[in-house]
Amino acid sequence: MGLSLLTAVFNEEELLSSNVKGGKSKIKKKTTKKQALNADKLKAIKYTVREMFPKTFNDARMNSAVNTKLSILRAEKKLQDKVVPEHESDVESQEEL
Repeated sequence: MGLSLLTAVFNEEELLSSNVKGGKSKIKKKTTKKQALNADKLKAIKYTVREMFPKTFNDARMNSAVNTKLSILRAEKKLQDKVVPEHESDVESQEEL
């Protein structure tokens, strides 16, 4: 539920360039610094999820899930960007025929 709300509340650009708290990756040292997601929007999402699942909600796990989702979105976007140019060249070569 929380991840669905995340993609509904934030636009794609915000999601691709952000993480929960902002800052550089602790795993990939050569990546660029990410901006933090809007704290008020994120707080509203967490509040909603906490209200729906009061016994099982865990803030740290929510942050981790959000960052994982953002990483997946960035990886998918990167893959999509690699696929599109190849496809465009195929279209251009077919147009020449």
